[in-house]
Amino acid sequence: MTSIVTTAPLASTHPSGFGDMVAEFHVQNLRHLRFTAMVVLVINLLHILIFLMAEPPATALEQRWHWGVVTTHAVMAVFMVVSGLLAHAQLRSSGSAPASGRLVLVVAAVGLAFCCLLAVIDQWVTPNITPVMVGSICLSLLFLIPPRQLLWVYGVACVATIGALGLTQNDPALLLNNRVNVLTIMVMGWVLARLLWHKTVERVQLQRELQASNEQLRRQEAELRELATHDPLTRALNRRAFFERGQFLLQVAQRHQRPLALIAIDLDHFKHINDVHGHPAGDAVLRRVAEFVSSHLRQSDLVARYGGEEFMVLLPDTDLPSAQALAEKLRAGLANTPFPWEDRVLTLTSSFGVTASTPVSTMDDLYAQADKALYQAKQSGRNRVEVWGG
Repeated sequence: MTSIVTTAPLASTHPSGFGDMVAEFHVQNLRHLRFTAMVVLVINLLHILIFLMAEPPATALEQRWHWGVVTTHAVMAVFMVVSGLLAHAQLRSSGSAPASGRLVLVVAAVGLAFCCLLAVIDQWVTPNITPVMVGSICLSLLFLIPPRQLLWVYGVACVATIGALGLTQNDPALLLNNRVNVLTIMVMGWVLARLLWHKTVERVQLQRELQASNEQLRRQEAELRELATHDPLTRALNRRAFFERGQFLLQVAQRHQRPLALIAIDLDHFKHINDVHGHPAGDAVLRRVAEFVSSHLRQSDLVARYGGEEFMVLLPDTDLPSAQALAEKLRAGLANTPFPWEDRVLTLTSSFGVTASTPVSTMDDLYAQADKALYQAKQSGRNRVEVWGG
């Protein structure tokens, strides 16, 4: 067990997430209890076996001590079996934290009581109080229990043991010495448990703060990457990122002799929207256009805002006729899409230039060809699709 709680500040003002932390401690305690129950059960059985195989007690006092130890270990073995099963059931059922906490606290108290009882029984034949020391140390190391709760466990066990020692130890000097030792052991056990609790709480808090800081850094890095590669208004790729990714896709297409097409889009008379309705209206239209175009693309396609009102679409595994058909679909869709703005509805048309790659094309070549086709579309009256070389 590793012990639990707080310096005065932590006890009086729990930090954010303290309840979740204690719930984690309860789960850890249950796991420790399940494992410890098996270990203690084995120890109990070994003690019983050793005592049963030993020479019969020579005196009535030794016989009383002998069967007292055997009986205590037998009862403790049964208790450990029940405790381990309850801990296992709590872990499997994800029981409530309060129930788990109460179970561990009861097991800790009863376990320490068994150890103290063994020390009291041992006084019939020996001044040994080793079981008290073992129980006190194990309690402080195995479980994380709030020091205020644990103070009651140690306090009651200490008072009861000091009183019970007088029933089995008749030597006044040894009795006094053992009572002082029990008091010292109990105090030191509680102090150790309290120190371990505080250290554990501080460590978990630092880990959570570090995790939160790392998560914030990851979010900031993601935001920076987003800003470095995407247009902040439309969330489409920016010109540099589009060119870099497009160059890679073009090389892959040429290596595997696959088709690749590029569509250039320019919004007709977009300046009129800004002049008449204001730049906020123009920004809203640009966002809606980017969303509309993206909704008609595959996951493998790329869309970028290449200029003020110019967009580029790169289509891997797409030949020229298919790209032309998609451009026509986008043109018709944009022309028939209303763009609500405040108390009015805006409309616009778009011009398209389409081209496809060749085995020796570069991204600069494709952009120049698509741009020339786009220029031809605008010169031919706008709201139309022109194909490079078509």
